[in-house]
Amino acid sequence: MPELRDAMENSFAYGLHPQQALVMMLGSMLVEARVAAFLVDLAERFTVSGYSPRAFVLPMTRRDIAAYLAISYETVTRALMALKRDGLIALSGCRVEIRALQRLEHLRREAPESPRTTLQYPNNA
Repeated sequence: MPELRDAMENSFAYGLHPQQALVMMLGSMLVEARVAAFLVDLAERFTVSGYSPRAFVLPMTRRDIAAYLAISYETVTRALMALKRDGLIALSGCRVEIRALQRLEHLRREAPESPRTTLQYPNNA
């Protein structure tokens, strides 16, 4: 029944909630890009609210961020450390300072099939 299939596809296509669209988008992004997108989104939200987009306290725990981005807690921690190591952010507990917003934005837009990986795992991991 092609008509039924088409109707179902259309209802799915137009019925996506923002959270569902986010999950679909995140599934195709590199881990570093997910975390960069999260930080850039926070910076944009803080700007709209009249707060500093460059220095802020994370409004969620790393575990909550992991759940939101559909990745593990350990992966969030490694991604944040990689962004820190690369000089894009500074971290002190739950305080974040964005040092290279344009580079974060570029990372956010990076193609999912890109071979770039900034995460470096310890030899024993």
